[in-house]
Amino acid sequence: MPDEQRARFQDRSYLILAVHDASPAAALGLTAGWAILSMGRAELTEGRIERAQLNREQNVFLLADPDGQTYRTEPSLWPFGIVTAPWPGASLKRQIARGHCDLEELTRYWKQGALSVYPSLIRSLETYLSQPFVGFFKRLQGKIATPDQLAQNDNYNVLSFLALAYAVDRNLQKAEFYLAATRDARVRAQQASYSTIDSSLDAYTESLISEQKGETARALEMAQKAKGFSSDIWEVERRLAELEKRPPVSETPAWVGETFPINYQLPAHDPLGEIRNNVPDVRFDEVIKSLNPGEFLVVLVLGGYRSNYYYNLDLVRLAILRKAFPGTIREVHAITSGTYALDANHRKYCEGFARDNELPFAILWDEDDQVAAAVMPTGSPERFLVDSRGTVHATERLMEEEGYWKAIARIRA
Repeated sequence: MPDEQRARFQDRSYLILAVHDASPAAALGLTAGWAILSMGRAELTEGRIERAQLNREQNVFLLADPDGQTYRTEPSLWPFGIVTAPWPGASLKRQIARGHCDLEELTRYWKQGALSVYPSLIRSLETYLSQPFVGFFKRLQGKIATPDQLAQNDNYNVLSFLALAYAVDRNLQKAEFYLAATRDARVRAQQASYSTIDSSLDAYTESLISEQKGETARALEMAQKAKGFSSDIWEVERRLAELEKRPPVSETPAWVGETFPINYQLPAHDPLGEIRNNVPDVRFDEVIKSLNPGEFLVVLVLGGYRSNYYYNLDLVRLAILRKAFPGTIREVHAITSGTYALDANHRKYCEGFARDNELPFAILWDEDDQVAAAVMPTGSPERFLVDSRGTVHATERLMEEEGYWKAIARIRA
């Protein structure tokens, strides 16, 4: 492919940020830094990449390696095991500046360390935050509001990424300014308690700032704090290991290798009355005894802030995994003691997707919180991948695929 044509493709492509061990993508030889240039004749979007995972017919992908060599796949099921985000080029910067700022994509960049490697997004983030102050048309012409105006923007998530971008750019004054603005915006939004990922990002940014100021002890303290908020973020572990002068390691989460702590028997009951189950109750021991070798029961213990949101994402990802890899996931138990669905439309889509793709799942009513008392949930929700002996193989966020691939690697070890 001519360089000019490849450059045009690349700017609209999806960058592979990471490839999981033991995955089909790893078997193909894909690594971080490869790009998905196109998918058949259709526009390339993350949604299309995901939907292609369930369609074995006429899925042809054009890939490019880090040296610019291009490859075309045979029509097949697109392999799992990759973490992707839009290519960090002019197209992405335009999207951010125009208000199409996908926080999940920015979070993936940070988690994989890409925000420290690829060109800065500072101007795009500032242009996006300028909208309420300079107007839409001036914003498209690149007009930037003053720092004091930007600090008044209530979008604390984008402000936090702007603080990080300035910290990476070694502009400590602005990094500290926008980190303080982020926290003030959360107070205005009455978000005194925010997600562990957001908390980890703030601490990570403060660690960068402290190190550049020569405050080594403070930098280490904040990196440890970031790790405490989200122990499974690789970039946080990499930074902490660098400060502690040791190799980064992947920790084994709590419960992995242990026996699931409670043999529950719960009524199959949806507290909102939207799902009718075929059985009056479900017994944990009966389900795991019926598992074949290599099959798993997924237990999702709901409860806490926004647990319904992650439960819905888990269902979609688990449905895809089960269809792509038959004989792995038998069924899903979502255990709740309250009305967990805050967004009925989101829930309807995700649960409908699971049913359409033949993922067996049940809402189990745990009025007395017996299961929650046994597992002491700290996540939203708490997840368990359990085998026929009742052994827990993974507790990671299944909706991000990582938990699935870590479980596979542990089983094969």
